[in-house]
Amino acid sequence: MSKASTIARTATIRVAVAVLSRGHEQLSDYTPLIQRNRALDVALRHNVGEAATNDNRAQVNGNRSEHAISVEHLIFHEGNVTPEQQIYIRARSRLAPLTFIDVSAEFAPTLPAQQESAWCQPTSKSERFSHGYKCMCRFWLDGFLRYTENWDYLVRLDDDCTVAHLDLPHCIQRMQHDGLTYLTPCRQKDHPDVTVGLEAFLRDFASQENLDHQPSIANCPYTNCAIIDLNHYRQNTRFQRFCQAVHASGCIDINRWGDLPLWGGFLSLESPEQPLNIEDSISYFHGSHRGFVNQSPTVYPQHIEAALDSLRPRPCPSALIRVGGSGDGAYLVPDFIGEMRACFSPGVADRKPFEDELAHAYKIPSFLCDYSTSPERLKTPLIEDLQFFDQKWLEPEGCDNSQSLQQWVDRCASQESHGAWILQMDIEGGEYANLGSASSELLAGFGIIILELHWLNQLPSSPAFFYGSVRPLLQQLSAQFTCVHAHPNNACGTWRSQPGGRSFPDVLEVTLVRHDLLAARPGDALPVQLPHPLDIQNVPTRPPLFLDETWPEISPTAASNAKRISDSLSYTSRKLEQLDRRLTTQTSSLDQLLKLCHGLLTIQEEERPQAPAPKQGHGPIEELCHGRPYTLSSSYGNRPSHGLVRAQHPFFFHTELMAGQWIRIDLGGQCLMEELEISNRSDSCFGRAARLVALPGDLDDPRHLRRSVRVQLSDAFLQGRELRHRQRLPEDFAGTSVVLLSLASEGLHLADIQVRGFRIP
Repeated sequence: MSKASTIARTATIRVAVAVLSRGHEQLSDYTPLIQRNRALDVALRHNVGEAATNDNRAQVNGNRSEHAISVEHLIFHEGNVTPEQQIYIRARSRLAPLTFIDVSAEFAPTLPAQQESAWCQPTSKSERFSHGYKCMCRFWLDGFLRYTENWDYLVRLDDDCTVAHLDLPHCIQRMQHDGLTYLTPCRQKDHPDVTVGLEAFLRDFASQENLDHQPSIANCPYTNCAIIDLNHYRQNTRFQRFCQAVHASGCIDINRWGDLPLWGGFLSLESPEQPLNIEDSISYFHGSHRGFVNQSPTVYPQHIEAALDSLRPRPCPSALIRVGGSGDGAYLVPDFIGEMRACFSPGVADRKPFEDELAHAYKIPSFLCDYSTSPERLKTPLIEDLQFFDQKWLEPEGCDNSQSLQQWVDRCASQESHGAWILQMDIEGGEYANLGSASSELLAGFGIIILELHWLNQLPSSPAFFYGSVRPLLQQLSAQFTCVHAHPNNACGTWRSQPGGRSFPDVLEVTLVRHDLLAARPGDALPVQLPHPLDIQNVPTRPPLFLDETWPEISPTAASNAKRISDSLSYTSRKLEQLDRRLTTQTSSLDQLLKLCHGLLTIQEEERPQAPAPKQGHGPIEELCHGRPYTLSSSYGNRPSHGLVRAQHPFFFHTELMAGQWIRIDLGGQCLMEELEISNRSDSCFGRAARLVALPGDLDDPRHLRRSVRVQLSDAFLQGRELRHRQRLPEDFAGTSVVLLSLASEGLHLADIQVRGFRIP
């Protein structure tokens, strides 16, 4: 086994954590790199300490290392990461110290690439790899040694690797204790089409080195994450001869011999009994392969609980008040909100109750943006001189239809008001990318942040989302802000971090206040109340939702308990009233069906209405329904029970989900109807349109059943593969109204109804 280099007992071990990054034109293309950096920062702070240059000694199984560890971060690049891009990456990475190193010399074409070799030949697979990729393989074989002379160890972590756990002190301690020179998280093997001739090359090299064992590339290190003893390989003359022989072979260019099998081959030469030293405590998400290394596709529950603990409300010295009315879109904020100078609200949709109250009660101007709407569609008009609207998305990088938070603030806010802004953000999951890309200086401009966090239920099964986006963002926010209130949105459900673990909502609304603003408030902190007496249920028709007893750090107050009971009783009362209304409606509908059936059985043939006169003399054929008033047998939820017929997706009316539902359209006079065309609901529940009957008149007259028509719908229509149905009507299908009656028990909803025919003078 090769021996690790020795370091003086009193020396500090200098560790470089490095990545080789390509340059990009768009700043947003650096997002994977920034996510990698943020996850790395969290992992190292947990295991190395807040300041790695201090005497943070490694500890393994209770034994302290003899050395302090100093961590520095390197980003190698091909000379195409501009100074402006470097500033952008550094500001968002939170890695310090962070140095950019130009290694473009390793990628510059020199002599024409070697075309033939005694050891290998190109394959269709190797030909698909670019010159830059092959230069990358060459760089990570030995080129990196030319740029790391000042460090003892190198941790390679590629830009698509989001680390979940990296106990660097433990790894260094193990390497020193066991005499290891290379540590990898797992074994890997490259494709045979890009290792043509490599084993023969290794056998020949072993013979020249007078080694009596057979090298192999069956087990190679997964080189996108590795820890290397730099001192050892700088001084290892066999390694230098090996690299020279590899370069002379030309096979990196010809067959794309990669750094993975090359390192695997050399390590098998050095240590045939144990060529690989695996450290399976290193775990990370490998983005380009969309898989986790050394971890099942779940997130450690304790990591989730620790990260979300920053959202646990803390006592606030100021009372909380509700701003924005009594429905969805209202939030609890500290009572000193009137001291703020401006509000930024992305994602307003068509409602702005929060911003309206800021304007009316506090004269606070609001800047709103949302590409999906326009000022004309807002339910309340913009308030002159106090509300300003941009029809743009909020994106980390602004383009034609979007703007970044930094661009928005720079354009709209005065520097004098810095520190006194409000951010009210509900952008359906966009909060992670937008706030995650915001600098600490930008966030410091906000005194209060009201934030709706989405997709939290995805955390246990989405390591990249948790370790790359959510945890770094919460770390960033908790560095400057304190959570003073948390409220679950009952539009969604809850989940647990593990069986018997803490319960979390899918969507959580939080109010964050900057640390210094809280510290400056006089008086004692008020107790946390969860739920707060001023909380509202976002969707009154759904069961109320509360944060469970693990959230507050103190026992619930009497007011909180009373709020739980009050909201639960209100919901139960509404449900009972709704059930009573549905029972009454269904009874009425069934009675009406029985009445119609009885009339059909007893009606006499001579009572059959006469067909209208022939079509000569009638007005022109026309569409008779659009714009005409309709009435429903019942309405679903808060939807209207009457209106005007118009095409609308996914539907323009929706009855209760029960038997005997109908829609009656008043045609405004006697009409002879020739053709019926209906459009099914366009998003789901297509089969509810089955068993439809069309009647040319009021349901109150059972004689109209004699001229009723079964709507003959195809399987394609009822399965959603076709959304439109058209059929001819009988010659005597005439009346002042048309009724569509469902004989199914699942209600009725359609996107459009058209009837073509003649108006009878």
